Amino acid sequence: MPREAKKLTKATLDSLRRKAQAERGFSEYVADAGQPGLYAWARRGRVRFIFAYRPPGGGRRRRVKIDDYGAITLDKARGIAETWRGLVAEGRDPQIEVREEARRATTVRQAVDLYLDDFRKRADSGAKRGRRSSYEEAKRLLESHIVPNLGSLCLRSLTVDQVQRLHRSMKNTPSAANRAIAALSAVYGYADRRDLVPAHFNPCRHVEGFEEKGERRALTPDELERLGKAILDAEEAGSIHPSALLAIRLFALTGMRRSELLGHESKKRRGKLEGLRWGDVNLEEGTMRLRQTKTGAQTRVLGRAAIDLLEREKPEGTSDEDPVCPGTQPGRPFVGIDRPRIRLYEAAGLHGLRGVDLHSLRHTYASQGAHVQNGRYAAFVGPLLGHGYQKRSITERYIHSSADALRPAADAVSEAIATRLGLVESGRVLAFKK
Repeated sequence: MPREAKKLTKATLDSLRRKAQAERGFSEYVADAGQPGLYAWARRGRVRFIFAYRPPGGGRRRRVKIDDYGAITLDKARGIAETWRGLVAEGRDPQIEVREEARRATTVRQAVDLYLDDFRKRADSGAKRGRRSSYEEAKRLLESHIVPNLGSLCLRSLTVDQVQRLHRSMKNTPSAANRAIAALSAVYGYADRRDLVPAHFNPCRHVEGFEEKGERRALTPDELERLGKAILDAEEAGSIHPSALLAIRLFALTGMRRSELLGHESKKRRGKLEGLRWGDVNLEEGTMRLRQTKTGAQTRVLGRAAIDLLEREKPEGTSDEDPVCPGTQPGRPFVGIDRPRIRLYEAAGLHGLRGVDLHSLRHTYASQGAHVQNGRYAAFVGPLLGHGYQKRSITERYIHSSADALRPAADAVSEAIATRLGLVESGRVLAFKK
């Protein structure tokens, strides 16, 4: 309860703020005799101006935050409180008026910042509805396409035509255009839940997406051989960072995603980058523990060729927290795989080919798994890649969770790819004498 009202002064407010900063748990609520309805609330190291009133329709008294002392002056706070008293006298509710004003003032850029902050907190907490990789992708799309073009516009007045013009301007990259609008639609879903826009208001909902064709493909055996030769040449010349060469080979031999091996390559992200660490790799059992994937933590089986490669490349004296593909900064994985990957693809005659990129190596692993030994291990490709890790039936989980059950398939697939890459010699067929 507030003390007896007294006329607030700057000295009084400064004294309250010092007490709030010095005493943990200090809280004092002081009414201002100079302006009815205005209060100063000192707590948690600051003093905040509050306007208290009884709603025009009756009911319990309400409190509306004006601002912090220091951000505005006492005279400014009194002026706002006087204006709001006038609204109450007219039968209007200041709390509703403030909320409506905030809605009208919220820009697309501000809504994007709020959405990404909420997304990051969910991703860091391990919530089901929010993965770190999804956050990084949403952040990239929103900051690259949405904010530069629509960021200054009012969130609640954005029209379908404005969104559609942006979408059509990206027609040369249909997949990116569709994903950018989908990311903006997610921002509006968040804004709806936070009451920043009218209920169910979403101008993205009526934008028809471009048709997308599955362009990414697996490398052919000949292309895989050319890539293997380019890696061997670069290794011999020392022209490309060893971690980049190791990463490219591991992508091909295991089918891992970029984020699973190298973490999230975001320069703005604080703290350590994630990625595969030597403590996650059990060479004796032939397994690797992935701390974060698109479907959560997983344990996957390594083929014999991948195990042999890791045994050769593992430096002596490494700790469990050392990255498998170390970068230039201690304790961090290699960053910037695209540049050396393009150089290798250019040397192999692969750069610029339609549907061929880094993720094509994962497709190559899947393709080899489906066809090696006449499709004998096709049913095991999904578990080896971690597809449907959480949605498999109970029977599939019993079968495919066993490393021994997956071992022959992992060995066969990795050996077939390693042979094409030139890591192992292909066997010769010898005829028996009659």
